[in-house]
Amino acid sequence: GDKAEKGLAAGRVPLTDLFYALRGVLSADWCGRVGTLPPVTMDALLSLDILPMALRGEVTELLVRKRTGAESVGRGSAEVVSAALGHYLLDRRVELKTIALAMKSPERPLEFELDQIFREMVFAY
Repeated sequence: GDKAEKGLAAGRVPLTDLFYALRGVLSADWCGRVGTLPPVTMDALLSLDILPMALRGEVTELLVRKRTGAESVGRGSAEVVSAALGHYLLDRRVELKTIALAMKSPERPLEFELDQIFREMVFAY
């Protein structure tokens, strides 16, 4: 969310916020490319090769830090993220917001469209 955007712009973000932002971007891309509900686990999301290869090593390392509890802890603690990862997430979030706004229609609010897509995917399973 917004906390992640501020941290990404500064190059330091708590891992929880980073992975919320990353999950949102990867899930939206999954839905667009695969046309199904995205998987729950980060490993499964990463399996589609949505994330640029140049960022995979860094994300994998951060994911290991998150899983093992090796992340910085305490109020206001944050991990350093590369400028490349920060730019990717910030730029991709802007692109996805632009796509979402373009889908909006005065006759049918975007929420209706998203609800309809969700219903179709749930009933498909």
